[in-house]
Amino acid sequence: MAYLYDPNNVGGTVNGGAQAMWDLKALLVSAGWTVLGSGGGTGSGLYSAVGDILTTATLMNVSRAWFRITDPAGVREFCIQRGSGGNTAWWIRYSALDKFTGGAPDEDDMPTATDVQNVWGTTNAGTALFNTAGYYKYHAAADNAAPYTFYLVTCSNGTGAPYSCFVFDAMVAGSYPSQDADPRIVHCHAGGTPLDLSRLTSAASAPFGWYAMNLGGETWVRFTGHYLFSSGYGQLYPNGMGPNPYTDEDMDFPIAWGRGGSAATQFGWKGFGAMMRWTGSDHSNMQPLSNGRVVFDDISLPWPVGVAPVR
Repeated sequence: MAYLYDPNNVGGTVNGGAQAMWDLKALLVSAGWTVLGSGGGTGSGLYSAVGDILTTATLMNVSRAWFRITDPAGVREFCIQRGSGGNTAWWIRYSALDKFTGGAPDEDDMPTATDVQNVWGTTNAGTALFNTAGYYKYHAAADNAAPYTFYLVTCSNGTGAPYSCFVFDAMVAGSYPSQDADPRIVHCHAGGTPLDLSRLTSAASAPFGWYAMNLGGETWVRFTGHYLFSSGYGQLYPNGMGPNPYTDEDMDFPIAWGRGGSAATQFGWKGFGAMMRWTGSDHSNMQPLSNGRVVFDDISLPWPVGVAPVR
């Protein structure tokens, strides 16, 4: 397992969110992902059924420009489209197993998959994922080994407060039911605090994932993150457990993902997350930790050692 990083980027005024998404694409390709098709957007005349014609962020910044990308194992795929509503708006779709080989893709229409699910947005107009260009910085990382997790987080200038995210996480091996065909979750959110406790534990905004995939009751649902609370000591994690008492080093804790409690349907366990982890102590946003991670809201994510975060 080795993370590749692209931190401390300025969300510039030229291509805005298209630059951030193009940079994520480039990082994923560096980590072993492959672009399997792309369209240059409305009026571009550009389309490839087998490769990447979006060779610059400027080409990505066209209404309805899109690309199809698969993980290094050739199993899981995303189709990502710049919305017709501007470079802040995006439509992100996911195929866990069946692949984007259907439909009639062209310069501004993405292909389809029989198991396609919307991660963000619902139409080619897109839904706002990025803030106004010039108001944020963005940070990304991608694991070049299985389970091929990645993240893109944008943070407001000056404060480092997370504004939006696109996170693809996996369950730790051995922590999920062996019958789970897609032990993954995908989390997108915009508008502030995308990675805090209230967001990740809410049935309305928690990450999406497959419940009982390939069984009769399979459903695309939200899986909430669960945390540790003691009646004697209150909230332990996130933010209440403190550092390692022997070394004083920062600690973090796995997030337990599942559906239970107040969930009305699809009760069940998903697993322990591999990349997103609850923080052990309360730190400010973008605080680098001694364990090679950095704080975003109430979680930590991998961060390049020796690189100071820029707020």
